[in-house]
Amino acid sequence: MSFSIDAAINYMYKLQKAGVTYSMDGSRVGTDGTADCSGAVYAALRAGGMPSAGYVLNTESMHAWLLNDGWKRVADDSDWDAQRGDVFIWGKIGDSAGAGGHTGIFVDHDNIIHCNYAHNGVSVNNHDAYWYADGCPYFYAYRYSGQTSVQPVDYNVITALGGYNSVWQDGYQHQSTHNKFTYQSQWRSFGIVSIRGLPYYQVANDEFYPQYGTTLAGVCQINYTPGYGIMAVNKNGKQITGSNSKFKAGTSWKAAKYLASVKGQWCYQVSSTEFIPLKYAAGSGAKY
Repeated sequence: MSFSIDAAINYMYKLQKAGVTYSMDGSRVGTDGTADCSGAVYAALRAGGMPSAGYVLNTESMHAWLLNDGWKRVADDSDWDAQRGDVFIWGKIGDSAGAGGHTGIFVDHDNIIHCNYAHNGVSVNNHDAYWYADGCPYFYAYRYSGQTSVQPVDYNVITALGGYNSVWQDGYQHQSTHNKFTYQSQWRSFGIVSIRGLPYYQVANDEFYPQYGTTLAGVCQINYTPGYGIMAVNKNGKQITGSNSKFKAGTSWKAAKYLASVKGQWCYQVSSTEFIPLKYAAGSGAKY
């Protein structure tokens, strides 16, 4: 069996873009528009190549499944050097069923992608901050140790403004890469990763280019069902009543170069009071 970390993480991003909401009572894997933490991770790992368990796992049953299929436990309520693809499970074995546990996947050393109640869906957050806010629960971490594979990942093309360096996953710059990312040069983007609180396009396995350094940064095009509009949100993350009559599918809006983080979700700021969630913005350059 071979497993693709990127394919698994890409599946989580697809759930996010689809607008899957959080529920422990539905399909749990997104097929009905809802998912929970363990169902989303199980479906993502299956998309990456893991074998079927025969049923949708929870935070209790996921431990044995991982250990039996090529994963090693790299943390047992202990420090570890987290890396992209690590799976975390919160809640001590025997006490993590239902709301007593939580799980997700690391997208880099610091940040996780997970389906959660707080954001009513899939979001990317700093692991330690989220863990602390949840009361510092007992935790485990797992890392795939079997044969890995590289599978094609959906991408869009970004256009560089020039003058910016790319960075590693830890945020340290690739020196003088601004000479590489010249004005109007184009690069494949494999999605957006949050690094030190800012969005970066992943342009290679270990290279990330700042979203604010692209020409797409200044444009937000509404990507939604033709003939319908989407609801913008205010700075508190609340939907703005009636805004769907303004932000119609296919319309384009000037936006700030930086993506704004509004209650944990990336948004384009299109006015002083209106923000468009990234999942509705075709101009983001991210295709999940």
